[in-house]
Amino acid sequence: MINFRTETLPKSRKFYQTIAILIAFYLFWTIRGWAYYNLFSITDASQFWFGSITKFLGWPFFCLLMLRWWYPETWSSKSGLEVFNKTTIFWTVLSIAILGSYALIDYNLNPQIYFINSPDLSFRFLLENIAIGVLEEFLFRGFIQPFMVDHFGKTIGILIQAALFMMIHWCWWVFAGVFSWDGSLFIFGLGLFWGILSEISKSIYPSAITHFGWNYTLGLLGIK
Repeated sequence: MINFRTETLPKSRKFYQTIAILIAFYLFWTIRGWAYYNLFSITDASQFWFGSITKFLGWPFFCLLMLRWWYPETWSSKSGLEVFNKTTIFWTVLSIAILGSYALIDYNLNPQIYFINSPDLSFRFLLENIAIGVLEEFLFRGFIQPFMVDHFGKTIGILIQAALFMMIHWCWWVFAGVFSWDGSLFIFGLGLFWGILSEISKSIYPSAITHFGWNYTLGLLGIK
């Protein structure tokens, strides 16, 4: 069970420096979103390489630097990288069942928003979704959540990381022309779900695996 007691660390200069770094990261990602949709054609291979280099190469280094800065001796355990056992597998299977049931129900209730005529089965699409699931979990549930929980307590910390997870999607939704408040609240709910899952399991693997599975399944179904 989640312990919702507030166990905060004193706010230090290092804390405020970290907040400033996160704000700068979001500003950079907003500029990246603008460049992705305004400087490259969606059919241009250079758009793929630009997106891949800025995310797949940039995010791991950023996460590792922040984790090693805050938790130099315990960064791997703090991020949930060390725990993979029977309990982890149980929470992974349960979370897959929950999200899978939701997707199945939604598909039957709202079939008009899906199309499955030409699912992307390419190896590149598979690798992209693996990378997205792993990298986003590494950042939000691996670093941001433990950092926020340490300073604001478990309840507020999990809520903050879910809000930040929602906001990172705004950095490209706006420029892609797909922004919506309904979608934002749904992404917030996913961030909350994966945050609670990570806290309960004390591991990043259940959320990373289900995050990949969720994105990949939606890609195969093809949200219109």
